[in-house]
Amino acid sequence: MAPNPIATHFVSVRSPSQRATLVFRGGLSCVRESALHVASVDRLVSGGLTPPRMPGESLLSGHAGAFGESALAFYAKCEQQGGLVEIRIWHKTAYVATDPLLIDEILRKKHDHFVKPLGLQVLRAAFGQGLLTAEHDTWVLNRRMIQPAFQSHKLGGYAEVAYRLARQRFGRFKDRTVVNVSREMAELCMSILMQTLFGDSEREGEALIFELTKAVQAFTLDYSRFGFPPFPHLLPTWSNVRFRRAVRDIDRWLYALIARRRRTSARDDLLGLMMNARDPKGVELSDRQLRDETVTIFLAGHETVSAALSWTLQLLAMHPSAQERLVVEIDNKEALPPSSELPFLEAVVDEGLRLYPPVYRIGRLAIRDCSVGPFLIPKGANVLMPQWAVQRSPRYFDSPDAFRPERWDDTMRRDLPRFAFFPFGGGMRVCPGAGLSVREEASVLQAFFERARVEPLRSKAPEPFQGLTLTPPDGNLELLVAPREARLSSG
Repeated sequence: MAPNPIATHFVSVRSPSQRATLVFRGGLSCVRESALHVASVDRLVSGGLTPPRMPGESLLSGHAGAFGESALAFYAKCEQQGGLVEIRIWHKTAYVATDPLLIDEILRKKHDHFVKPLGLQVLRAAFGQGLLTAEHDTWVLNRRMIQPAFQSHKLGGYAEVAYRLARQRFGRFKDRTVVNVSREMAELCMSILMQTLFGDSEREGEALIFELTKAVQAFTLDYSRFGFPPFPHLLPTWSNVRFRRAVRDIDRWLYALIARRRRTSARDDLLGLMMNARDPKGVELSDRQLRDETVTIFLAGHETVSAALSWTLQLLAMHPSAQERLVVEIDNKEALPPSSELPFLEAVVDEGLRLYPPVYRIGRLAIRDCSVGPFLIPKGANVLMPQWAVQRSPRYFDSPDAFRPERWDDTMRRDLPRFAFFPFGGGMRVCPGAGLSVREEASVLQAFFERARVEPLRSKAPEPFQGLTLTPPDGNLELLVAPREARLSSG
């Protein structure tokens, strides 16, 4: 693991009588120690230090230009500055937290000081009060009722469905051919989702789900381009019209489906498990709750997995030695369903999620003044925590931009700070489908490399599209795919 590089932090201290600038060297831990000495002299009104301002802002737009040009590059520069920095996007002030200890405070230790950010709240037209967007008592009750569908003893069955459908799909690769693996994985993951969520009988909704996913991405992109306006539903844009039309279409289909299922016997798919769930008073989920949780699974569980698979295939194509090691491990496995018996496969999945986390940043909105480490986060402030930047930091990973699955040994997993790797979030609001997503990805990769190999068509991976999730640009990521019997030029 790389040593923590020496950093310089400029921290402003505000009090009624003074503003002092302190310079600390040696990282955030040193900032904390120095802050204690300052506090002993000046009680630090408001309970904390003001985070340093990210340099490079313009007078009018703040950091909007750099953020709009590439949010990923901007987050990386924020991480280089230190644990917490203040930024300004036009008239809005926000904070970027990249220190795992601070992220731990925000997501876990002081989670009750924060709610989901405005950026997610504006998507409630699609998600409703599902687990992704619900807050407080509504979220607690929904989580308690939904969680049984994602318990560990259920994951094996879901993984078997993913493995079976993937083998069927990849069996058609008979010759060397160029394949858009982004579209391939999207269609496969949709089939897996429809099978695990609804069983065999409901396939007509696939086109509606694809359209809703694209509409959400377009709406989110325009929302950020317009500077995060307070009333995004009033934006005079085609993406707004498309988004609301897609929501109406999915609602029409989904409510009819729920009504049909209520008239039939219970099934052992995800929708059936949610319909059988009861709260402590014996009350079942309403049609609206079922609709909201189902749409949340659509949008949070489909594109994230397909994007992760696409990026991981790209990485394996560019690293033939890692691909060969994975193939050897898969060939030497006796039992078919993927499990922890394939440690290198598990490492490949984690390394792909580290370099290309589908959810590349998460945010929280402070609902009261809150001290985080030595800093003060004021009520109403948004805090961004970018997995992309933290998981590529040399503070925690040697050769952080390199694809090295072998780094994930027992020592690495034991010593890594809790929030130096958090592709599924963390704390109370950790993704309930994290285990399902990882098992699905492992199942698909095992099925793929039992039948095929991949080779890159370009020397570099394409720049990701930075929408709601981190996807290949325009849904296009082409690789050369060949059946195992055909030899690729790389080996």
